[in-house]
Amino acid sequence: MIGACWMTRLLGEPVSSLSIDESNDIIAGGWSGVLSYWDCDGDNSWSTKLPDRIGCIISNQEFVFATAGLHIVAVSRTSGEVLWQFALEGSADEVVIHGERVYATSSVYDIEHNDFIDSAVWCFSFDGEHLWTKHMDERPWTIFPDNKAVIIGLGRPKMGIAIINQDGDLNYQQLDSNSPVTFGGLIGSRPLFGHANGDISSIDGNITSITGESIEGVLTDNQENLIVVAEHSVQSFNNNQSLLWVMKNLQTSGHAIGFEINNIQTFWCAQPDGLNGTLKVISCDSGQQITAMSCSKISNIVASGNRVVVGNEAGEVLVWDADMLNRRLEGDIDPAQDDRKRAMRDRLKALKKR
Repeated sequence: MIGACWMTRLLGEPVSSLSIDESNDIIAGGWSGVLSYWDCDGDNSWSTKLPDRIGCIISNQEFVFATAGLHIVAVSRTSGEVLWQFALEGSADEVVIHGERVYATSSVYDIEHNDFIDSAVWCFSFDGEHLWTKHMDERPWTIFPDNKAVIIGLGRPKMGIAIINQDGDLNYQQLDSNSPVTFGGLIGSRPLFGHANGDISSIDGNITSITGESIEGVLTDNQENLIVVAEHSVQSFNNNQSLLWVMKNLQTSGHAIGFEINNIQTFWCAQPDGLNGTLKVISCDSGQQITAMSCSKISNIVASGNRVVVGNEAGEVLVWDADMLNRRLEGDIDPAQDDRKRAMRDRLKALKKR
């Protein structure tokens, strides 16, 4: 797979967060606060330094918003200039965009009590005006935008979800599962939630359950089958909640639904092994492994329609392109010849910049 990699870039420090948009522009954040932007051709547009380790990245056409230690930071998408930053209370966890506003979650962890003692949702305008803060006893383990509002998934004691409007009003709603929400997101067009006890639920009711495993992620392929990433397994279910395939005794450090290989959509996941890791590409239809590679421990995997991006603790940002990987796997091109063409293209780009 490394020979089929479309692009490899170095961040200069271990990768802690990744983002790719519909234009295939990539933003990577590091453990020491480096934030770098590459365009769809692989050219580095800018790099900047944020206050601390970068945990979450979200962007629109004008801004890049990131959590960095205690701070939420706004960066110009075109220049990389830090426009504003705001220190939250406790760690800045996640950030999302909804409408013309930015929402962030924060949490305060007490070592003596071995628990979270305070959490909050923060709202800002794009130009950095702090509009409101809502404190709560429950930690918001997940936050994502729906069509009309922002939804957070809650831990103990209240659990369930809270739907937030632009004025900061929280409408609490219980789910069928009486277990902390560990994952939430728009899957297809409906909000789905994963729970600490293995339940997968929607606002309308429970969908299925994986006994004894906390849910880390729920995805959907182009056949609308669910790919459920649990604490020790990955399982696929069809629309009737029937199990299609399962990969057991598997812990992942990153996962994403990738592009099609030989007309079959793929699931990409990383399996840690001490300081090292294994990247696996799995058929969404059968659960069979298509290809794999060993590398430094992988921290993040993100994907667009035709590219998959992997970040690891060696500071590498590796990008696979659908057309190139399919050609390599089919054996239609000579890897050495393809590498020479890519090197020549890179040299031509470098000459144009002089």
